[in-house]
Amino acid sequence: MKLEFLTEQTTCLGQVLREMKMAEETAEVILPDSCPDAAQVLFSSGMAFLRGKELTEGRLTISAGVSGMALVQPQEDAAPQVVEAYIPMSIRLENPAIQPGMEAEVVICLRRLDGHLVNPRKVMLRAAVSAEITLWERRQEQHITGCAQKDICMLHKTMPIRCLSAMGEKNYTVEDTVQPTPAGTIRQLAGVQAALRHTDARLTGTRAVLKGEAELQLLYQNSDGVFTTGTAILPFSQYIDLGDCGEEDELQLTSCLTGADVEPTIEGSGVNVTLQLLTMAKVWSRRELRYLADAYSLNGALTPETEERSYQSLLDRQFFSPIGRGNITGDMQRVIYCTCLLGEGTHSREGEAVNFSMPVTACILWEDGQGQLHGGSTEIRLEAASRASEDCRFRLCAEDLHAAASMGGDGAELRLTGTLEADSFGESHMTELLGADWQETERSQGGPGLVIRRIRPGETLWDAAKAAGTTQEAIMEANGLSEDQQPQGMLLIPRGR
Repeated sequence: MKLEFLTEQTTCLGQVLREMKMAEETAEVILPDSCPDAAQVLFSSGMAFLRGKELTEGRLTISAGVSGMALVQPQEDAAPQVVEAYIPMSIRLENPAIQPGMEAEVVICLRRLDGHLVNPRKVMLRAAVSAEITLWERRQEQHITGCAQKDICMLHKTMPIRCLSAMGEKNYTVEDTVQPTPAGTIRQLAGVQAALRHTDARLTGTRAVLKGEAELQLLYQNSDGVFTTGTAILPFSQYIDLGDCGEEDELQLTSCLTGADVEPTIEGSGVNVTLQLLTMAKVWSRRELRYLADAYSLNGALTPETEERSYQSLLDRQFFSPIGRGNITGDMQRVIYCTCLLGEGTHSREGEAVNFSMPVTACILWEDGQGQLHGGSTEIRLEAASRASEDCRFRLCAEDLHAAASMGGDGAELRLTGTLEADSFGESHMTELLGADWQETERSQGGPGLVIRRIRPGETLWDAAKAAGTTQEAIMEANGLSEDQQPQGMLLIPRGR
């Protein structure tokens, strides 16, 4: 007969897959008739957007785009001109594991943006973006907590896990008029970068409440025709509905741009900014997962049904503040503007020692001693070291990147700072009893009611009781043992049947 067990249900989000996809597209821009023929492209900058995502059976389609600007140097020593273009992109991931209803976590990152001349009247902008895709599905599993049948001995075990318990996201718009620092009159924008960071985040009841700011780095031409830079801060706040969360749960936020419109005000003293943002909130919960590992019957033959189960657990979140350095050579009298493009982070390990590395391409615009503009780039690595178990996996990301230039006799040294976040994940495995068949057997009438037996190395009280067909409590009572004592040597074993 089938035994009837009492069960409880647990819910968590399990990772289905994680993959990095790349996309590259180009756009051609025709110079206006008022602009002289172009001699070269000096500098390019832009922002990447996540426009949308669509899940269908076996496929995830991501709409993305890059808003790019290029500074073009015309012939005949004319003043540099600004050209801009929007480059749409589509990224597709096909996998039979993808199903509608899953949660798709997508992080878009601008990897490269450069421009070159097709001819003196045409500029080609080429952009490359990456999409870090993680798919999650909600899993509901039952675990046995007890049995309605009498005389069934059960071995419960507890496995600590740190699982993803809730996810939610929200699209919203932030708009304001802001003045750059230092103050200046903006005649024309030549480059815009937006860095998003969270200044406060907490779980309140069923919601994630967050505050943050968008830091805008502006390259512009002032009223004197000189290219210069300024910084503007646009604060934002929002809440995201998540469902019930515990006081000890940990909130993790990721924000990205889905659109942006930045224009100088009419008088040129500031910029009108409209940002479309998407913020995803993830809640990590620490749980003690209690499950049934073994069982036997005192008055019958029990045949267990077991299953191997595994749970992905967040082991640790580490934050590092490394400093990287690089050099660019040239006749530099004034560094005007600097942008940072992230590469793909990697890690290497030797035993438990782990080394993290994040490549960053730093691009700068500078002015030489004759007042001419030039552009250049160099790769700088942000590196950090830690220790971790050999079987864990990592997710590495970087934010709050800032590059500062110190000019020397033949160029400039770039000092790059930022925050590296290394999340480590591991698999927790267990063999769980899901059910059992039971058959009544006749009790043995002969033999002694008490035997003396030596406990073997590594043998537990549960093992001894199961082998003798008795209970752990009976052995403890016969030998005067407490629950926290490890059995050893010779023990009196009451005979169960």
